[in-house]
Amino acid sequence: MFWFSISRLPELDLFRGQVYTGVDSLLSYAGPLGCTGALGALANVEPELSIAAFQGDATAQRRLGPIERAALEQFPLGLKTLMNDRFGTSMKLGKGIETLGRTSHE
Repeated sequence: MFWFSISRLPELDLFRGQVYTGVDSLLSYAGPLGCTGALGALANVEPELSIAAFQGDATAQRRLGPIERAALEQFPLGLKTLMNDRFGTSMKLGKGIETLGRTSHE
């Protein structure tokens, strides 16, 4: 397996294994260039937009921009907040870490 970033673009033609990106802002490049898939955080918040962007939809990629900025604000609070707002997921971070300042929908 190989992780795709824009700096590794030339390697796509040389590497014969599975190639994934973990960079949400590269989805619209990664899919059309032949990457196997993506493991981005925004798929937890906007799965439909993430899929569309990976399929090459530039409008979907641009719509993910402000969502990515919100997700990165006070990370991981921004991402947890977006997930909680959309799907009612927990605001807890993990064992030994208190809930992040909001009421969870648990």
